Amino acid sequence: MPIGNIVWRDKFFSPKTACLLFLRKRLDIATAVSKSVFDGIIIGVRKAGWDETYASSGTVKVLAAICKAHGFGKGEIELALLLKLKKRIINAIASGGDLPGLKGRQREFLLSGFAVLVGLLQPYAVDRINFSATALR
Repeated sequence: MPIGNIVWRDKFFSPKTACLLFLRKRLDIATAVSKSVFDGIIIGVRKAGWDETYASSGTVKVLAAICKAHGFGKGEIELALLLKLKKRIINAIASGGDLPGLKGRQREFLLSGFAVLVGLLQPYAVDRINFSATALR
């Protein structure tokens, strides 16, 4: 699938800019395009079904840490909480300010990772995803 954190960063968040309005618009566009990519395979995924959801990327690890720092722990990411944190995340990236749970190096990938993950969770009505410290095969 033509989607991923680095691809999304380069496509939607380059060149680097700290303009709050630009980042808000780009995050909405990146999330909508992400959702449309995942919508393209929704029939097959729903047919296969699932009981639990897991992700193992570095950005998912950071998003889980941000969720934990905001009161939701256990290595899980809750979609509703991500959506509540959206403004804080954008503001932290635009201003270069602190965001509990975010460490410096992942800052560059946070918005693209947010867009990809939210774009994945929404079409499948997944309200919670677990972080896996080991790679998934």
